[in-house]
Amino acid sequence: MDWTRAKQEERIRRMGISHLIASGSVKNLKIVGREQTGSDGFLRASILTWHDLVIRKGYVVQGNIRCHKNVVLEEGCVICGDVTADGSIQTGRYVRIYGSLSARRNIVIGMGAVIGREDAPQSVTAGRDLKLFQDCCIYGKITALQKIRIVSHGKERIVHNAASTGNSGIL
Repeated sequence: MDWTRAKQEERIRRMGISHLIASGSVKNLKIVGREQTGSDGFLRASILTWHDLVIRKGYVVQGNIRCHKNVVLEEGCVICGDVTADGSIQTGRYVRIYGSLSARRNIVIGMGAVIGREDAPQSVTAGRDLKLFQDCCIYGKITALQKIRIVSHGKERIVHNAASTGNSGIL
């Protein structure tokens, strides 16, 4: 482990969020607002980072996430805010997001994930491909500039392909 990474890991430990963010997944992390964490895995703050971000299984972030690389939300995470990435966004199974998702590259929404609420619709916008696994639910508009794929029972099918239609997919 190089000195910079060790310094960043120590900073994350001092901030009390080492249980929330996967080891080695963050450099240049900035917590915006008052962070209040506990052993229950709850963070009340927005996250801004210039490198990949992994939020561990089952944790809750009450705030927005802005990442200049890729975001991975492991199984059972709850995000009470928007998630924006310059890279890709991947959600695990049963993730709950109460805000919008926006990525310049791909978005993968895991099985059983829920985005938005019926009374508060959100948007999911992928700069390239959007892949939806079975039993996920999106309240609001989904947009992908290239392909929209649905995976159900191990079979993948393309429901929109910009290369064949000449326009982005909006559902």
